[in-house]
Amino acid sequence: MHGLKRKEYADVGEVIDFIIHQLEGPGRLHGYRWMYNKCLKNGIRANKEDVRLILAALDPDASAIRCSRRLNRGYFIQAVEEFGGCPRIVRTDAGTENVVVRDIQTYLRRSDVDSRAVRFGYGSAGRRDEVT
Repeated sequence: MHGLKRKEYADVGEVIDFIIHQLEGPGRLHGYRWMYNKCLKNGIRANKEDVRLILAALDPDASAIRCSRRLNRGYFIQAVEEFGGCPRIVRTDAGTENVVVRDIQTYLRRSDVDSRAVRFGYGSAGRRDEVT
């Protein structure tokens, strides 16, 4: 009928096996959108909602970590309101979860003469290296 047909999705077992394999590697802290795109790149057509549910069921700890990244901006805004102003300088790593904090800080300090309201460093810079 006019060449139209419904999408044919891969077997759920195949999707689960692929996601388990990805979770054993560096894909653990990536979100379901990344995992969905990874499935597509590997020839596995899956429903995006199925990928989200499978990922949450297989690795609930990482799901909680991914959700907590969204809380950074909430804590920052709450601190600004609580203290009645923003910090002079925010030091952070250049991770994706900190982009919103950077943008808020830049906006709040836009009239400040010091253009270094946000400083970037490495995520490990706050930790002390132990030498044996």
